[in-house]
Amino acid sequence: MDTIGEKDFHKRVESSGVPVLLCFYSQKCKPCVIMAPDIEELEKEYGDDVVFLRVDTSVDTELAARLSVVSTPTLILFVDGAPVLRMVGYVTKTDIRRKVDEQLKISAK
Repeated sequence: MDTIGEKDFHKRVESSGVPVLLCFYSQKCKPCVIMAPDIEELEKEYGDDVVFLRVDTSVDTELAARLSVVSTPTLILFVDGAPVLRMVGYVTKTDIRRKVDEQLKISAK
C-alpha cells in the first residue's frame, strides 16, 4: 500500500478512475497497528477494483486537516474523486468490507 501526502492527493485520489480507500494512520496508534494486516488483506481481495492508499498523519498534517481528520485510524472511501464513506476508530475487516461494498453498489447505480 502506497503512502501519499498532500502533493499526491489530486492525482492519486481525486483523479482516480477507480474508488480509493484512503487510510489515515499514525505509527503510535494501536488500533491502526491492529487494523493494518486486515486492510492489507482487503487490498489484495479487492485487487484493481479499489485502490488502497495511506496517509501518515504525523508526517502529513495538511491533508489530514483539509479532510477534517482529527483522530486515527480514519478511513475515507472516495468514488469519482468525492468522499462517500468515512469510518473513524477501530473497524473490523468484515465491517470495512460490508460498508465499502454497500457504497460501491450505490455508486454503480
